[in-house]
Amino acid sequence: MKVDVLLEKIIGIPSFTMEETAMSLFLESYCKQKGYKIFRDEWGNVFVTKGETVGFYPCVTSHLDTVFPIPPASIHVYNNRLYGLDKNGDRSGVGGDDKTGVWICLKLLEQFKVLKAAFYVGEESMMYGSTRSSNEFFKDVGYCIAFDCPSGNIIGYSSQGVRLFENSGPFTDTAWGILSKRGYDKMQDHPYTDILRIKERNGFQTMNIGSGYYNLHSSQELIHLEEMENCLAAGTEIIANLGQKYYAYLNKNSTPPIPVTQSVPTDFYDCESLMSLSHGTIQTMRKNNVHSLQQLYEIGQHSPHKAAEFHRDALSEQTKELKRMKKWAKTKTFCE
Repeated sequence: MKVDVLLEKIIGIPSFTMEETAMSLFLESYCKQKGYKIFRDEWGNVFVTKGETVGFYPCVTSHLDTVFPIPPASIHVYNNRLYGLDKNGDRSGVGGDDKTGVWICLKLLEQFKVLKAAFYVGEESMMYGSTRSSNEFFKDVGYCIAFDCPSGNIIGYSSQGVRLFENSGPFTDTAWGILSKRGYDKMQDHPYTDILRIKERNGFQTMNIGSGYYNLHSSQELIHLEEMENCLAAGTEIIANLGQKYYAYLNKNSTPPIPVTQSVPTDFYDCESLMSLSHGTIQTMRKNNVHSLQQLYEIGQHSPHKAAEFHRDALSEQTKELKRMKKWAKTKTFCE
């Protein structure tokens, strides 16, 4: 499967968390060339508006940062999976979390005459950009869809226990009808992502859709290209059907379309790389005297740059572990 030129460009731009200036400037230039209205705030978040709405704007969102200090030296595709190699020929993360989302949002801007898009910095540093940004951009938005969920079949039902959409009604019934036909069969609660901040500040419904990346925060990260394309198609269909309307979140008591489950590692990771990721993460947590994810979250809230340092250390540990698995990595075989 041929790699889209825009996706390849996005992957090649450095955007380590808290160091996303190059990506912000690229987006600003790209959107201006397309004739979109664009605003880049003091934090580096980028807000894009296309067209004039007759009601309320549909909105999409993703984050600009990744946990990888540098992009891969080269990208390759095997069995519809895009993966990266560093200058030494070892596996290297491609930033699919969340450059798949950035790509999808830009493609949706091309397809619709009326649309808004919010691109945030510092999501990997405890939602740094979305936590600090103004909410003015969303005053005329009717709903918002995020593309920052691992895999190609998971819908983010809630974030840190905050429900993102109604269990039933026009918004959910429309979106679920489309997503279920496209292979999405899981609804889960996830730790955090920028859509949480948007949901907390507004009265409209939101959703987070799996955009086809796996092995997140790992040197063996990959993008399943067909699943990414399927996510784009689902987003296109959902927005076309929901239109320029306001979908209020009323917190009605009803049953979700399918049971909501807790995520397990195999939902997010290629099975061969799970041990590498777990070992690297555990070693880094020990090094930083971090004993729980809650403790890590609290560190990031007080010091986003400390969270960025944590990611850098984690990658270093994973690289060491990866050398042990080099023979496997060179085979370029992946499990579903």
